[in-house]
Amino acid sequence: MLISVLDIPLMIVLGLLSGYLYKNYLWDKNPDWHIFLAIIFVGVFWLNSLLTLWEMVGMDPWYFSPYTVEVNGWIALFYVLSYPMWFSWGMERMFTWIGRKPFEGGISWAFKTGKDERSFEPPWEQEKRKDLDF
Repeated sequence: MLISVLDIPLMIVLGLLSGYLYKNYLWDKNPDWHIFLAIIFVGVFWLNSLLTLWEMVGMDPWYFSPYTVEVNGWIALFYVLSYPMWFSWGMERMFTWIGRKPFEGGISWAFKTGKDERSFEPPWEQEKRKDLDF
């Protein structure tokens, strides 16, 4: 089976990008969107691998890929099944660097001069406010 050597680095880059988009734009409305982003991107890559296996997109993955190699079917299977791991690895590296939620800073917090994260109300303060409101 033909495999593109660039799939795993691309999955890592997409994981990094998805982690950034999730923290800055998607967490407020849907806190579970990082799972759906992983399903969408990995699904596209798996679909491409299936179409390449069935020779529906031509001989090369992604129809044109400069770095393809012919590998044993079992090795290709494990290579393709590792896509979710590489995507989540990239996403977790981004979460480590910038934080998972808008009010978390991650490791980059130490290098910032201004307050860039949103403030949040701790749960015990929310409980006090609920008790005071009649």
